[in-house]
Amino acid sequence: MSRNKYHNYQKKFNILNQTDIEIHNEYDEEMSDIFDLSKEDFKNIKIINQLIKPFSELEELLMHANPQSRAFILSRSFDESIQSHNPVGTLNEMVELLRSINGIKKIAKYQSMIIKTPSDPISNIKEKIKNSYLFERQNN
Repeated sequence: MSRNKYHNYQKKFNILNQTDIEIHNEYDEEMSDIFDLSKEDFKNIKIINQLIKPFSELEELLMHANPQSRAFILSRSFDESIQSHNPVGTLNEMVELLRSINGIKKIAKYQSMIIKTPSDPISNIKEKIKNSYLFERQNN
């Protein structure tokens, strides 16, 4: 661990300590700080920083889910991602899946308001996508 990194983070922790920003671990009886200045916690800070954006987007997508389902999906998605070789990519895949599910439902809702077809609107949208130029260009 470089002395400079230690010094830089120490100054940042000192700034946070001078405010009402909570940096204590409320799940620890001794109320220890969430992070300290160890080499291990420097890595934890970097990893959490990378994961928080897709995690927060996933949380936003689950805003209308019941709290138990939301907690289950968020916890399991985090656990699965952290065990993978590409944690950010794995979390982003869950975000992409939920975004696509919500997106196709939204599109189907509007299409069903103006287009009456014998098939269900979601199947109709998937068929339109399958027959599109974009579908041919998509690499998987």
